[in-house]
Formats: sequence, structure tokens, C-alpha cells
Amino acid sequence: MVAGENGQHSALWEALKKLTNKFGVYRPDLLEALESELRPLKECWEVNVKSGRDVARVTITANLREHIGCLEVPRTTVEDLTAPQKEERFRNSVEVSFNVARKYWTNLDLKGRHAWLEKEAPKHLQMSISTSRRNLDKALDQIEQQILAAGYKPVPAEEMEVASSPNVSEEPAGLKAVRMASRSSSVPERIKRRSVLTAGIALVVLGGIAVWPLGVFSGHDSTKGEAEKTSTSLPLTATVAFTPDATQCDGWIFSNRQPDELPAAPAGGMTAAWAHEHGAVDAPTTRLKVTLQGKTSADVILTNLRVAEVKKEKPLSGTGVMLSAGCGGVIKDRIYRVALGATSPVMQLVVNHGDGTSSVSTTPVDYKVASDDPEVFSIQGDAFTEEKNFTGCSCTLSWKLAVDWSYKGRQGTLMIDDHGKPFQTADAGDGLVASVRDDGGKWVPM
Repeated sequence: MVAGENGQHSALWEALKKLTNKFGVYRPDLLEALESELRPLKECWEVNVKSGRDVARVTITANLREHIGCLEVPRTTVEDLTAPQKEERFRNSVEVSFNVARKYWTNLDLKGRHAWLEKEAPKHLQMSISTSRRNLDKALDQIEQQILAAGYKPVPAEEMEVASSPNVSEEPAGLKAVRMASRSSSVPERIKRRSVLTAGIALVVLGGIAVWPLGVFSGHDSTKGEAEKTSTSLPLTATVAFTPDATQCDGWIFSNRQPDELPAAPAGGMTAAWAHEHGAVDAPTTRLKVTLQGKTSADVILTNLRVAEVKKEKPLSGTGVMLSAGCGGVIKDRIYRVALGATSPVMQLVVNHGDGTSSVSTTPVDYKVASDDPEVFSIQGDAFTEEKNFTGCSCTLSWKLAVDWSYKGRQGTLMIDDHGKPFQTADAGDGLVASVRDDGGKWVPM
């Protein structure tokens, strides 16, 4: 924003700035601050302080992540990062400033969080304290402009749902996350009209697998008509988990890293959450377990399951990390797999018959789900140009999962992605400097 004649910023800008102080959205005096120094935010985002600190935090996080997802990314002189990495780096720095990133703190103030970004963050997210401050100032200006845009409305309180889980305590060990609409480099119409987001508990760990309710994955309805474009009009929900398989040659590529630059493998075993936190990309396969469930007892008909917005980029260079030294496990039950590097990727249904044989078909999806009748899908996205001979694409692929549905005469599409970003799956071709696996806390060659 442009400061007034006296050089002062608006009360709204100052409130946004003050929200980054102390522990950000995790400040213990959040409710009190919303009645005083943060009152402009309480009013513009319609924060219901009577519902308690957790609900207030979720409401604020929902609006902040929507705004951050629409920020224009400034130019940077960092040469060794791709455009998507530069975008992720910028948005992450702003999320850390407000303490709404995937990694959050209840004991680090703004200065401490910026120091973490400078020295302890994953390498591709690191930046100097001065750069973090500049990014925050740019973000404050843009977020203020978004809020002041004509017709802007915050998340309506009656449409804000707080998900619960028996596996999550009142103060969850994971992150509070939000449903985000597809990101854009400019302020989209949904911001100008109104931001409709649904908050939810973010990270639940079940049996070592990181599971995100749809609240973390973007979901939007492609049904025509303004009333049908809100995420709350979706008649179904999805729960998604990354499920890498050690018996199927699964692993990750740590871009631009030598083996001695890899993070230490976690004591409990490598997981997708650990790899992604450190900037790694799934290779050569991304495995997902998607549970679709209706919101009511009325049937939602699933008419298609497909990949969308597939983009192919150059292969990554760096170190490959494999889950195990061997491959060749048996396909479990049924899976939907797709060669993401094909000219026209087609989802195939692979069914294991239990006698050592399996069948492959492209039969259209034809399932029904309801609130008391969920359906679970195992998804396998391969960085192949075709599945028959496992031909690698020597590329990096970004993609989303699309579920077409029909409900009470309406049709639409549920788009699922990874925290507002596409899933990424890579085949390095000849670009790897080494391939390693964990052996008792040490990286050893494959």
C-alpha cells in the first residue's frame, strides 16, 4: 500500500503486521488481541471469538492461506530454482511469517521463525532474514489490497466447518489446514466476490502414514452457475494419504543434492511427509489412497476418475533415495494407475485375482458413495510414457486428480491436489548423481 500523507499505514495494514508478531496465529492471547489491536481483522474476516481460540485460529488461517495463495510472486535472483520452486519459496516465507505454514511453532516469535528460514529450513526454502522481511512487506500490501477490493467478503461463519477426529487431541500435533481454491498469480473473482473456504484438522498420522482430509487438498466444483462454484456445494468429501510402497521401487529425488547433503533419515522410517518436507519429489511413482464419502445419506454417483492439468517439465538432477533395495511386490487388490508421461494419460483399473494373475481395463468408474457408504481408491501415478514396458519419461510431471460426479441432477468435478499445489512425480533419466537407501541411519549406495 501507499502510506498516508503522515507516513502511517492503515489500521488494517498495521493489524496484519501485528498478527505476525509473537507466535503469529498461535499467540496465546489471540482472542484478547482480536478485541484490541487485531480488531480490524476480526471485523473483515468475521472472526467469531465466542467460539473459542481454536475456531478463531482456523478462521484466520483459512483467510490468510487464501490470500497468500493469490499473491503475486516477486522476481528473485536465485538462479538454481525453477519457477514453481521460487513460488513455493516465496509463499512459504509469508506463511512462516504468520505461522500458518505446514511447520508451525508455539514458542518462536517472528524473529525466531525468520532465523529458522535462514539456517534450518529445507535448502530450497531457505532465505536471508532481510529477504523474509521484504517478502512479508510485499505480502502485507497485497493482502490489504485484496481485502479492500470491491465486493470482498470473508468466509461466512455459517459455512465454516471445523472437522474433528478421534486421533487428534484438542491442540493437535499436526497443522490446522484449510480448503483452498485453485491458486492464481492475480486476485481471482472468488476473492472479489467472497472467499468460501472450509477449515479442518490438518495432519493426522495413522500407522505412520500422513493423512490429510480434503481441507488441505484443493477442491472446487466445476458445475456451471455462480451458486454452484463454491466449495461448500460439493456433495462429497475426500481423505487422501500418500502411501509409498517399499516393495515397488518407490522413492524420491532430492533435487540438486549430493548424498552428503541429504537430511538424516527419520528414526521411524522414511515417509512421504518427511521427504516432501525436505523438498523431495516422488520417483518414479506417486501412490495415493483416496477415500470418497458423501455428505448426506443420498447417493453421489462417481462417473469418472482421471488426471487433469498434467504438465511435463525437464528431469531433475540430484540424488535418488529408495525405500528398499529390492522391487517386485504383488499388486494389492485393485489399483487405478496412469502413465502420467503419456501423450494422453488414461486411468487403468488393475485387479489382482489372488492367483498370481491380474487384469487391466479402462472400464469407466461407476460407483456410488454416501455418508454411510464411503469408497476407497488406490491411485498409482507413474512417470512413464507407457505402462507395458515401464518406459520412463525422463521428465518431471505435475498433475491433479479429478473426480467427476453426479448428484440430484447436478454434475461437477472434485479436483484434488497437494496443499493447493499439484502432485509431482519424476523420472530422472540419466540425471541422478547417485541412488541411495537408508541402512541404519547411514546413506549407502543402491
